[in-house]
Amino acid sequence: MPPAWCRARTDPGLKAALLPAEREVGAAQRAVISDIFGPKVAARDDFAMLCESLPVLHRGPALTGVLREDPAFGDEMLRLWAERFLT
Repeated sequence: MPPAWCRARTDPGLKAALLPAEREVGAAQRAVISDIFGPKVAARDDFAMLCESLPVLHRGPALTGVLREDPAFGDEMLRLWAERFLT
């Protein structure tokens, strides 16, 4: 069975139930990322995108990697992400 966050896409009740926890996790994630990367990165205009893209990077390759034939894709995607957000 897919994770709850996948099922919530088509289940409005489940989505409504998950949103408060997702927002809490998001706030905690932003605080941790701010601590890890420091105030200079946290002050960037694209800091929200940096934070939102991390779970996408985590979930996406895990779900789509089964169908992908290019094993280097994940490494390339992370390299591009790091260039965009960490330079």
